[in-house]
Amino acid sequence: MKARPTFAGKSMIMALPPTEVRYSKYAYYFILAVTIFVSAGMLLSLRIVKPSWQLSLAYLLPLLVMAFFIRNQIRKVRSNAPVLIFESHALTVYGRKTVTIPWSAITEWKIIRDKNEYLMIRTASGKVKVGINWLEVKTQGIKSLMETYIREPGPNGGKR
Repeated sequence: MKARPTFAGKSMIMALPPTEVRYSKYAYYFILAVTIFVSAGMLLSLRIVKPSWQLSLAYLLPLLVMAFFIRNQIRKVRSNAPVLIFESHALTVYGRKTVTIPWSAITEWKIIRDKNEYLMIRTASGKVKVGINWLEVKTQGIKSLMETYIREPGPNGGKR
């Protein structure tokens, strides 16, 4: 076992620098391009066919939904907010509600795969589920980050 360096009788362990994980911009660009292409096709078909006003109303609802979806995709592409921040003392999960989970509070974590991939974190107070499909860091990278940061000592020293 390797001895830790000491200073004045206390263990000197350097904390890991924070690591931020964001959504992949390329995935959002692709989704945005496909949505705009489909919307343009629907508008072009309305222009060519010139349907009755009732059929035009039937086209209006999907176009409004797509416009709302396009607006949300553009917001996500422009946003540079992180989804996960790995710090030496805690994991911060950004979403509708920002949650900071100290490493010592995590009782269990795992990556769940069904239709999508999720990082499931259990604590004594509940669980947090984060979708990791569209992140810049792939599943193996998230797994190695979790293993690296959860094993590092916290600010009070000593490994968990």
